[in-house]
Amino acid sequence: MHNHSDSLMVKFDLHLPEGGQDDSRLLSRFFESLKARIKARESRNQRNKICVHKSQLANVWCR
Repeated sequence: MHNHSDSLMVKFDLHLPEGGQDDSRLLSRFFESLKARIKARESRNQRNKICVHKSQLANVWCR
């Protein structure tokens, strides 16, 4: 419970274009990109001396 005392849940619905390929790595690429964006923002805020609260991204998905 200590790791999740302050949690935020966000739902994303990802839609592929009609006739688009169903890439099995799509979710992996999405979450790696999201993690990189979070890390970049934390680094930018640290450089600008803005208070940074470390975050840990967890995900659940279904098909």
